[in-house]
Amino acid sequence: MTHATTRKPLSIIAIPIAALLLAACAGAPKPVPAPETVQKPAAPAAAAAAEKPKAAAPVAPVLSEAQRDQLDKVLGMKISNAFLRKTIEEAKPNLAEFLGRNACINDGNGSVLDTLAAPGVSFPASGYNAPMAAMASHDQKTCVGVTSLQKITAITIRHLRLETVYQSSSGEHLTVRHELQKQPDGEWLFLR
Repeated sequence: MTHATTRKPLSIIAIPIAALLLAACAGAPKPVPAPETVQKPAAPAAAAAAEKPKAAAPVAPVLSEAQRDQLDKVLGMKISNAFLRKTIEEAKPNLAEFLGRNACINDGNGSVLDTLAAPGVSFPASGYNAPMAAMASHDQKTCVGVTSLQKITAITIRHLRLETVYQSSSGEHLTVRHELQKQPDGEWLFLR
């Protein structure tokens, strides 16, 4: 007996397989373009910031040439006591820098003085009582002047106290006590 084999045409089997393949591909994720072709939209805030011109940061005033000359004159004053004269001469570079910076602080930020502070001392970053803040009629865009040093006292051979007189352009005066301490390396730094 012979068995007749019936062959189904190939197209009948191919159609269901093709349908299965198409169904599987439909759920597959779409290809992602290479990173260099992906463009991210600009963030709205960044785009707005890029379009707006930036306001200039406030510029701290600096001593005028006349104020620098006056400060040099004050620091070059005649001191009869030889020890105090020598001490002021040693402290003069930092004293000039500190007094000049202090005369120009107009934002209550004393941290600009910290590089001249003795170890463990920090001038407040906000709310610092700079001379200019106490002078109601002074133009905050200009420094106050340093008109004199007075009551220079050696508390010890390594500790100096003095008073500095600051003057505004409107004629207001303020006397501020400063104290310096001689460091082991010979540098004079501020305690207050």
